[in-house]
Amino acid sequence: MTILDIELVHFGKFHHKKIKFSQGLNVVYGNNEAGKSTIHAFIHCMLLGMESQEPGSVHDFYDRYYPWEDRGNYSGKMRLEIDGHVYRIERKFEKSSPSLRLIDETITEELAQPELRLKELLGGLNETNYNNTISIDELKSSTEPELVAELEHFIVNTSRTKNVSVDMERAARRLSERSEELRKRYLKDADAEYRACEEELRKAKKEFAHAREEQYRNERKHEDLELQIEEEQRQTAEAMLAYERERDSLCRQYEAARKNWEQAPQKKETKGNGMTFLFAVLAAVFAFGIGYLYLTKGFEEQLTVVAAAGFASALALCLIGIVVSICFAVKRKRQQKEEQELRSRLKKQYDDSVEKFDACKKSAPPDNQDKFDHMHQELVILKQNACEFRAQAQQWKETCEKLTMEQQEIRSRVADNRSIAQELEALEVAQETMEKVSTRVQETFGNRLCREAGVILGEVTKGKYERIQISHENGIRLGTSEKMYPLRSVSRGTMEQVYLSIRIAAANLLWQKSPMPFIFDDVFAYYDDERLESAMKLLKDCGHQVIIFSCNTREDQLLDAEG
Repeated sequence: MTILDIELVHFGKFHHKKIKFSQGLNVVYGNNEAGKSTIHAFIHCMLLGMESQEPGSVHDFYDRYYPWEDRGNYSGKMRLEIDGHVYRIERKFEKSSPSLRLIDETITEELAQPELRLKELLGGLNETNYNNTISIDELKSSTEPELVAELEHFIVNTSRTKNVSVDMERAARRLSERSEELRKRYLKDADAEYRACEEELRKAKKEFAHAREEQYRNERKHEDLELQIEEEQRQTAEAMLAYERERDSLCRQYEAARKNWEQAPQKKETKGNGMTFLFAVLAAVFAFGIGYLYLTKGFEEQLTVVAAAGFASALALCLIGIVVSICFAVKRKRQQKEEQELRSRLKKQYDDSVEKFDACKKSAPPDNQDKFDHMHQELVILKQNACEFRAQAQQWKETCEKLTMEQQEIRSRVADNRSIAQELEALEVAQETMEKVSTRVQETFGNRLCREAGVILGEVTKGKYERIQISHENGIRLGTSEKMYPLRSVSRGTMEQVYLSIRIAAANLLWQKSPMPFIFDDVFAYYDDERLESAMKLLKDCGHQVIIFSCNTREDQLLDAEG
């Protein structure tokens, strides 16, 4: 099959855009956003239609390439050459009125049943093998481990099923998982299992009742202890308040007694007594002096009277001073005794207040903080116990519910044993058949695919890698007859070349009678110049029409250099 030309009547950004292709190598070059992906998608939609897309991608294609202008005319045309005849495909993509026309231009006739006739002309081409062989993109994984896994998945599934979308290992795993699931469901001794389940349910209910009882018991203890703590704290607070009142009263009494005792009158010397005594002494000295003069010198008669009077006066003053001194001394003694008695009384009051205050301090009620701390710790323990038993009760409740449901399932599954056995037998047959078919395809198509891809890879790599092997023990390896290398050890560029070789080899084997065109979309980004030249020569001589979409000019420059 050869694509002669296409016309994007109204498709995406293009309107009445015509592009012609030749039989050999074609390069569609453009910068990013130039519309290469739109042209690639148009070829896909013209050959297979938009409705052939996988679920979820139909509307993406439809909405993504809906015309920017003339939105009521979503359509295109394509001309193909197949077995010497030229066919024109005309499609309208509008959801409200999609249509397909197929015209044989060689005999100028519009063919009936265009969908069926187009499938016949395309030789069984469908969405899967179109994406597996004809439409070739670069590997999409960004990291090396993902890249290797993607390529291994592609090679293994292509070699074993002719279809990359069919994952044999995954299918076998699903069948095995289903078989294992059915075996778990199958009850060889349903009655014994039912009795065992009933016994477990009885124990679970007993444990559930015990856990609920312990939960309630700890909760009641917790509540009672909380009330006890509250009452004792109230009593302790009242006792402490009464103590503080008594202490404050005694403290005031103590302060008053101390102040009174400190302000009590002290023993003082009476100044009046000293002055009186001094006056008496002076009077005595004066009288003695006058007497002494009278006796020694004598006086005239006239002075005698005066001297006698002075002596008598001095003597009288002396006596008066002595009497006054005696009176003051008696009064002072009496005052000192009264003061002494007052100080003794105040001292006793002070000592009594000190003794009462000290006794009050010693009789302070305890704050019971240690007791309360211990009771609070007991509260925490009771609460933890209640929570633990509540959790246990919940677990046992869930266990009882689960066992009850399991009991019902066992009862119902007993009747399903026969159908389960039949399905298990069918699964075993399916696994054996799939393995036989997979082995047969691997031995025929898979081996041929590896040989064909090895030849192509040898041409692209100039003989560095010319063999591809697939085995369960060693995985995928490539190399020469002398030495083989694990796929994970080669570069990304080499992986891209292995990918290309497998795609081309698969297309050659699937369409041997009528080679399909290859459509490449930026496949050669990781190729060096030498291997790109080898790949271009291979594609030129492969016998297929090749259309390359690229944002690089290397392909174009290489073709110009080759003439």
